[in-house]
Amino acid sequence: MIFHRIRKVIVNSVNGTITVEGVDDDFVTVEYEIHGEADVEVKQEGDTLIVREKPKERRIFGIIKTSSEGRADIWISVPRNVEVEISSVNGPIKAENCLVRSVNSTNSGITLKGVEVSEVRTVNGSITGSIELAKDLDVKAVNGRIELEIQDIEGDGMITAVNGSIKLTLTEFCDVTIIAKTVNGKVEAPPREGRYELRVHTVNGSVKVEVI
Repeated sequence: MIFHRIRKVIVNSVNGTITVEGVDDDFVTVEYEIHGEADVEVKQEGDTLIVREKPKERRIFGIIKTSSEGRADIWISVPRNVEVEISSVNGPIKAENCLVRSVNSTNSGITLKGVEVSEVRTVNGSITGSIELAKDLDVKAVNGRIELEIQDIEGDGMITAVNGSIKLTLTEFCDVTIIAKTVNGKVEAPPREGRYELRVHTVNGSVKVEVI
């Protein structure tokens, strides 16, 4: 499916995988593969495209019931300037070379590659990959590790974990003061001051920050 004049994409999934990739086209494409009892709803509202995985509904003795035994794997390609909001329950998320306004998951991991991003959150999953530009960054993992490479940062940022270690690799373009803390673990971070403030905290786990 191809959609034109889209400025924002919202994608939600239950059980299935979500893959979003930024491309040089001026239109959005959506593909999906259904396994078992699941449906995918795709609708355009003005300049916003909504893609949602839904459990299949069945009528049994006049009562509508939903099935949790299926999944839909979703692939979306977007122009690089189109904002994307991604959320998933029980399915991994991968975003590459795109503008991610927010990405949220439960019981699944998040993988980023070359994205511009603001908010990344997961419960019972890891957050890994690379960020091209972090704008007012808010990253949080509960019961999972965080391992990120960050090319550049605009605005103050916060990266926190509960029951997970944090490993960051920053470039010299990241003009930040690093404030790193842990309650139960080891902290390794270079003394560094900059225009913005980057707080890196975990409760149970180590914190390691490198600047290359």
